[in-house]
Amino acid sequence: MESPLPTIHYGFLTQDFPSHEHRLWEIHLFTGGVGSLIQGAHSWTVSAGSLTLSPPGAVHSLTVERALVFYFVQFDDREVAALVQRLVDRQLSDGPLRVEGEGIAEVGRLKVKLDSPSVDRVASGLHGFRSWLYDLAVPRPESQTDGVDTALVWLRQNLDRRLSLDELASVARMDRSTFTRRFRVRTALSPLAYVHRSKVEAASFLLAGTDLSLGEVAVRFGFSDEFHFGKIFKKWRGVSPGRWRRDRSPISPGSSWP
Repeated sequence: MESPLPTIHYGFLTQDFPSHEHRLWEIHLFTGGVGSLIQGAHSWTVSAGSLTLSPPGAVHSLTVERALVFYFVQFDDREVAALVQRLVDRQLSDGPLRVEGEGIAEVGRLKVKLDSPSVDRVASGLHGFRSWLYDLAVPRPESQTDGVDTALVWLRQNLDRRLSLDELASVARMDRSTFTRRFRVRTALSPLAYVHRSKVEAASFLLAGTDLSLGEVAVRFGFSDEFHFGKIFKKWRGVSPGRWRRDRSPISPGSSWP
């Protein structure tokens, strides 16, 4: 049997997240905020650029000092099992691994590929993910990120706000039309669609793992009200937020977009 494909999701937390575990390997790559990841007897301070690994069955939790923004990646890939174990050993010895600008931006590009309906792009994403893991062991020289990468990082750090095209284009230091065109090339989505999808994915994380009301989750991600949240959520997930919570709580390892 082939190993499940890696799945890459967004996390956005303003309050502590309780202890939980998964059947798969999990990576947390933090892109903003300050907090701690607690795993067994270990407690590591995390901030932008921190990367932690949690083996299958490892109980872990997150505490929040300043709103945490992160990718979480779930995978079970025997092709890189030995490499991942070496990275875990390094984490136990030295604490969270460090990932800088281009390494973080690469995860966003891999997510686009792995979420694609194209079999070829997904295959490219799988190979890219394995290469990215090897780069963690032997970091490559930094290369400059472009304006779209900068806007994507900023977007994920501001999922609790209503975001406009003008704001995103300004962060990218581009005019609206140039930014929209380059953004579509990078993500295959319009900026507004990407914002909605990112909010829904981050909201899904809270719905599956907390008992916050739907209204509270809607407010946390800058939706005007619970009805608006439900409409956007159903557009992307295919089901209502309440149905998602009933079907996916606790967080279902390896769950991905329909």
